[in-house]
Amino acid sequence: MRVRPHGYAVTVRRANAPDLSRLLRRPQRDELVAAVADPVWQKTGIRLEFDEHTTLEHGYGVAIFQTTTGRYRSIRQLYGVMRPSPDSVHRLPKEVPVFVRNAREADALIKTGAVETGRVVHFDLPDYEQLSLI
Repeated sequence: MRVRPHGYAVTVRRANAPDLSRLLRRPQRDELVAAVADPVWQKTGIRLEFDEHTTLEHGYGVAIFQTTTGRYRSIRQLYGVMRPSPDSVHRLPKEVPVFVRNAREADALIKTGAVETGRVVHFDLPDYEQLSLI
């Protein structure tokens, strides 16, 4: 596990599933991770943990976890999912927010009808290189 400057962690695990985060280069992925985690860290002090693998359970997106520590144990809860596949977004729990890079990605998820507009959080980050060259 690597700990980032603001205290959020990236857990490095891999699975045999389509990984949409691989479509982004490392700096662009880190930019999205920071866009999600920094406001949470600054407002609440909660540290988020990002898995680098994708699973069917999380719509082939990157799961974001929040760990709360109690008196006797720690509880790891799903905080949200970053960049799930539009074809698998229906598999996500209905209350979990979805984080994407920009409005184009948000529209692709909303058009599926499986996710409400209020659940999708998008940042005004540019598309990755392959699309911006077209």
